[in-house]
Amino acid sequence: MIVSGRLVETGRAVELMLDTCRVGHIQTLDSVTDVWIAPGFIDIQVNGYAGHDANAADVTPETIAGSCGRSGRSV
Repeated sequence: MIVSGRLVETGRAVELMLDTCRVGHIQTLDSVTDVWIAPGFIDIQVNGYAGHDANAADVTPETIAGSCGRSGRSV
């Protein structure tokens, strides 16, 4: 797959050649486009689970461990 756009970090116009899910090659372009290429931001924080608020004032390590135990995973 080929994706053309401007890198958000530099504004440089590029063409990315993707090999499956990785960038295989980057080529600088002379023409400028309105498409921007930026990294994906993924928030992996968990604020609660199984009816428990992980940010509550009274939460304990045992509360979190118990929630993980209900999911079939041990801590």
